[in-house]
Amino acid sequence: MGYRERSFGNSNLIGFSDESDIRHANSVAAANERPARQMEIRWLAPLFVLSADEQLRTRAQAAITAFPSDLPFESEEEKADEARIAWLRRTAEIWSELGKPGNYHAVQAEDGSGLLIKMESPAASDPDVIAGAQRMARMNEQLTLLSWARMSLESGALSAELLLPDALLRAKATDRRDLFTEPHGGIDDASMARNAVAGISAAVLLCAGEIDLAVLDWATDVTLRACKTPEKYDATWFAGSKHLDHPCLFAVDGVLGLIRRGIDQERATGALLELGGHALEEVSEKAIGAGLSLWETDTKLAWAALNLGIQLSIGSSRISTSPYGDNQARRDRVGAAVQHAVKELCAVEPRTSLPDVPPAWIFAPRPLQEDTFSDGSRSSEPIWRDPDEFLRWDFLPKVLAKIPIQQALADAERGPALLAFSYQLLDWTNERLSPSWMTEDAERRDHRSTELLEWRRQFCWFLGRLALVLDPEEVRRRILDPIFAYEDEIAASLISPLASVLATGGIMDALTVSINAIQYLQACEQRILMDRAWEMAHHRDGRIFEHDLPSIVRVLMFATGLQASGSVRFANGDWREVGVILPLTDPLIRSVGDISLVMFSFLTLCENAIEHYPAAVFVDQIAVVLNMQEGMPIGWRGTSIPSRIAALVHAFAEISQPLPTLLAQGMLRVLDRLVDMGDRRSAALQTSEIFKDVRHEESRSLLKQNRGINQKSTPN
Repeated sequence: MGYRERSFGNSNLIGFSDESDIRHANSVAAANERPARQMEIRWLAPLFVLSADEQLRTRAQAAITAFPSDLPFESEEEKADEARIAWLRRTAEIWSELGKPGNYHAVQAEDGSGLLIKMESPAASDPDVIAGAQRMARMNEQLTLLSWARMSLESGALSAELLLPDALLRAKATDRRDLFTEPHGGIDDASMARNAVAGISAAVLLCAGEIDLAVLDWATDVTLRACKTPEKYDATWFAGSKHLDHPCLFAVDGVLGLIRRGIDQERATGALLELGGHALEEVSEKAIGAGLSLWETDTKLAWAALNLGIQLSIGSSRISTSPYGDNQARRDRVGAAVQHAVKELCAVEPRTSLPDVPPAWIFAPRPLQEDTFSDGSRSSEPIWRDPDEFLRWDFLPKVLAKIPIQQALADAERGPALLAFSYQLLDWTNERLSPSWMTEDAERRDHRSTELLEWRRQFCWFLGRLALVLDPEEVRRRILDPIFAYEDEIAASLISPLASVLATGGIMDALTVSINAIQYLQACEQRILMDRAWEMAHHRDGRIFEHDLPSIVRVLMFATGLQASGSVRFANGDWREVGVILPLTDPLIRSVGDISLVMFSFLTLCENAIEHYPAAVFVDQIAVVLNMQEGMPIGWRGTSIPSRIAALVHAFAEISQPLPTLLAQGMLRVLDRLVDMGDRRSAALQTSEIFKDVRHEESRSLLKQNRGINQKSTPN
């Protein structure tokens, strides 16, 4: 059990993704660090086998030596599997040696401080045990090389864990000419060796500086061989599966290194595009992204990679779905697309166009394959249906995410084509979500309620990146207005990712805050304030049931819980420029601040920015919210909102010393309303030292009234 905890200790942290999970995730991580979690059960065996307690010693010895006669079957079927039985019995025989006292002996410690108890198993010299030890030694060697390659590629510089000559010597000892000709898949010596050798060569080409010609030749040869690694297709293979390591993933890095070094450019660029058509989408995505990353140095290659990515994002219903995934089912189409991309690199006239987006719908008879089990009376009447050539919205976002938007749009020859293609995608999305051929509004709402959920999110992230570069008028006309025209739920689902990108890319991560980003977010805010969910919340105990509105509110309040030390502001804990987002937060809190969702996010913002948020603005905003409803606002009862407001009033009062009279009076009015809601902290704060010198008739009368209430409520 200890080994499992130590080897897979992070597995119990899977699933913690929400801000509310942080406390639980920290608790689990702390539990993983307990000494008991770092131990293996077998380490405890000698304590029992050699115990001074005779009864305990005898029972432990008997239980451990009985392992071969009490095999740990996990299912009834295993009891009929001779191979499984033989493996379990042999394993049990090896571990049963721990229960035999004769296998233990004492030796003097080297420093003379005492005796060491050692266990020497007779099975250690058995051929299968020796073979297993050798296999583990090879695996450790391969994992060491893999770890060095990963660390080097992640950091962009060769890791100090191994010296380059040592890493090369060990990798060359593992390499062989036919290493990359065998189908890759599974967990075995050959697969581990392929990953290790391909990883080392990629790290050398991409991360090392000047290297010997012999080393360069070896790394180039390995990388180009790794590009050709065939896949092992079996019942578990899937085009969309994720791999921790794969020779072709490392090959992408290696080829990128060759291109940057200017070595064998023709073969290297061709290999990169061939990897772009790899059967595994993960490899294809990485290769296309690598090509797009070269926009500034090799625009022709980048454009060919983009064209290839779009071609791969067009599927065909005429091709039967393969159990190995969509990519494998259409290898002929993919191969043709790759060949066409390679030819583009050699063309005299560079291509500056992109493929057209397939139609969202077509008006045509049903295709034959839909009626395979019909009674033969298939109608030839045309209907509105999905097209035969369709847009693969599952793969295209992976391509769009890799496009260097600023450099691409600055390209006078290709920028207009990319922009036109982006607007085609937006038109396609609009038509899919709101088909023009549907005449009834109710029919449209039912149709689009669950349509393209993931595409909406991914595509609007792309539109957000696009908006930060385009002219504001064009953004409003071509991007924002079509999105805002949808009914509330669909509009919110599109605004949520769009606002997230604008907030991070235009404000938190931008060297200079983008005024355009602020204006776009203000427009998004104005649209969501028109959502009917706010009015409905007053009839639902203040609760919001729309899926995307809460995330939009947290984005507009910069209360997402995002922590990024590398950001320029806010997410890194630096709130000195909080004033730039007041035009966003102020209208929202003043309009719907009585809804608990909004108030929670607002209070989080103020708590984070307590040293820089204007105290007078905070007090005025809270006063407006408290005047929206009589008494306790709907949805606040039983929450921490009143106490958090009181705590913030206290904090702002301490920071603002000496406290201006008008500000102090405003704070007292806020506290008075909180007292009416039953918040005892506010009552105590009103009579504290902070407000003792406040001089205002209304304030003094409130204080006297509250003091009287406190005296009456004090038990004799």
